[in-house]
Amino acid sequence: MVTINLPRLVGSREAARRLVSAAGTGLRGQRVVVNSRELRSATTSFVNELVKVVLRDNGAAQMVVLAGSPDFLSQVHGAAAAQGVEDLVTDAPAGTELLNA
Repeated sequence: MVTINLPRLVGSREAARRLVSAAGTGLRGQRVVVNSRELRSATTSFVNELVKVVLRDNGAAQMVVLAGSPDFLSQVHGAAAAQGVEDLVTDAPAGTELLNA
């Protein structure tokens, strides 16, 4: 399992690429947890790029959005649907304990 911790504000495609890159290599086949506990605002371009880079470019098996606001979850699911990977995105409410699986 790989975790990507989102900061309070995210706004560019480059920011998405940097965050994914900082999480390390070897995402292929992994469950990637996107921790959005601190997130307050994300642009559509950031979300589109995050989904693309995690699931399409790097081949993660699953992207779990942890503690996402309703607006952020809607953005993520919309981006995933537009890119044909909606079945690879799940939600986990705040307080969910994610174990390596």
